[in-house]
Amino acid sequence: MKDWILSIGIVVVILSIISLLLPNGKMGKYVKCVFSLLVVFVVLKPVVFLGDNNATLDQIYSDVHTDIPLQENYLDFVFEKKVESLEQNCEKLLENHQIFNVNIKIDVDSDYFQELRIKKVTANFENAVIKSENKHIDIIDVKNIIADYLGVSNNVVEIYQ
Repeated sequence: MKDWILSIGIVVVILSIISLLLPNGKMGKYVKCVFSLLVVFVVLKPVVFLGDNNATLDQIYSDVHTDIPLQENYLDFVFEKKVESLEQNCEKLLENHQIFNVNIKIDVDSDYFQELRIKKVTANFENAVIKSENKHIDIIDVKNIIADYLGVSNNVVEIYQ
């Protein structure tokens, strides 16, 4: 891909210099037309290779995948921050329902090129404080609140008291 972009740049620069040096007569129009066709050919060069039965997009643009290093430490950091954010948002959601001091832990299965897949959500109610008129809460309702927010089945949510 680098070679392709470099060849486009070189052709455009060379043809621009040559067209500046040519006179503006009738011959100049034809030369500019030929130069334009040459630029179009250079730009469409990868498309021409697609007609070859043996060539694939991966072969033509194989250097694209090798030019971008995979920074696994950074991706791990980003996924950890996403999980922490989800945990904090679940805790705030429960606080909106007058349930405080609940410790939420989310266990995920992550792939760098896909979304987080939540395997298990653990809600620890050991230090929980209920500040509503109703001093009792239905665990199924809490499971549904958390599951609905995270977009998972309520079977994934486990509550410890």
